[in-house]
Amino acid sequence: AIKTIQDKALKTVHLYLDHDASGREWTTQFQRGLPGVTVVDQSSLYAGHNDVNDFLKKQLQLQLS
Repeated sequence: AIKTIQDKALKTVHLYLDHDASGREWTTQFQRGLPGVTVVDQSSLYAGHNDVNDFLKKQLQLQLS
């Protein structure tokens, strides 16, 4: 993914990774591997959930109840 981002010369990348060690490690890898690119960790948007999918499923449940 880093090579593709570099090839496309993107200026900003938004990450929606899991709230676990792997997600944190990938965030670090993107930040280190993409100098000059703004890497935005969006995981605070779904704090309290393991990942964005869990957050979205919970939001749907709330809307349907």
